[in-house]
Amino acid sequence: MSNVRYKRYYTPRYMWAELTADGKVRIGMTAHAVTRLSQPIALLEFSTAEGRGIVKGEDIGIVYAGYKARRGDSPLYGGTLESRAFDLSAPLSGVIEAINADMMNDPSAINDDPYGCWILRINPSDLEDELSQLLSPEAYETRLREATRPSPFRTV
Repeated sequence: MSNVRYKRYYTPRYMWAELTADGKVRIGMTAHAVTRLSQPIALLEFSTAEGRGIVKGEDIGIVYAGYKARRGDSPLYGGTLESRAFDLSAPLSGVIEAINADMMNDPSAINDDPYGCWILRINPSDLEDELSQLLSPEAYETRLREATRPSPFRTV
């Protein structure tokens, strides 16, 4: 799986943004994020909804990997539950036009093709200014090679 796709913009928090022909922006997780979760993605949760505004950098949801939704796995019932989590942050400001229902129902496709699986589509509010603040594919590749920053991934 390639770590970077061209014709996209990237955030330091492992999200991508892709401009569409109609001026909207599709948003998804990078291959690096999927790899760092180290377990298959099993659940997406959003703290926002279609029609609502989001602000660049705002946490908009959580991705869980390795999550097993079985009663016996719950710590409340004597089991142990460990999963990896990743906070989704908005790469751009705008109004959410769509949350990808296919990914909400079965996010496992993101494991195989993170660049083919958008999770949100927004109508951007300040595209020109905010897009210039995102990383180009080349800058994102450099960032990955120099990755010594604290990890945004956590065990929950």
